[in-house]
Amino acid sequence: MDRNLCYFISKNDCVIIERDSIETDCKELADNLRKPDFDEVVIVTKEEPIKPITRGFRISKYCKSVVKDGNLIAMYGVAPTEFNKVGSPFLLGTNRFLEIRIPFARQCKKRVEEMQNLYPILWNFIDSRNEIHLRWIKWCGFKIINERYIDNVKFYEFIRIKKYV
Repeated sequence: MDRNLCYFISKNDCVIIERDSIETDCKELADNLRKPDFDEVVIVTKEEPIKPITRGFRISKYCKSVVKDGNLIAMYGVAPTEFNKVGSPFLLGTNRFLEIRIPFARQCKKRVEEMQNLYPILWNFIDSRNEIHLRWIKWCGFKIINERYIDNVKFYEFIRIKKYV
């Protein structure tokens, strides 16, 4: 089995593949973004999604794509920030994301730990209206630490700090 691939099964026995992202995933994702993800990207960047998605893919040291039935379902990862040990985690999905949310969530805590091997502090902000992703960050152990407004939309800042033993 390829080291860059991870397979997991949904409740209806569909094979879901998680693999390293490739640049062509950016266009497929941008063309099929869930409305809450589209709105968040546009509000924050003031750009059509293809530009920030491609930029994020190119600068990320860790970027994974989730595929089901040959279709891109989601892309997630962590991008560097201006601070050496702080990474900016992200998750963007298509309208089919809800089909895989439970098996995907089961994999996420381990993936967040992998991100924290690169960046001990993970920090970003999220549109308060994006309920699916709010549940995701809480499930993965992030804490909401602040509120900020962008274009009159409330965003939550969130963080997760690696525990050293």
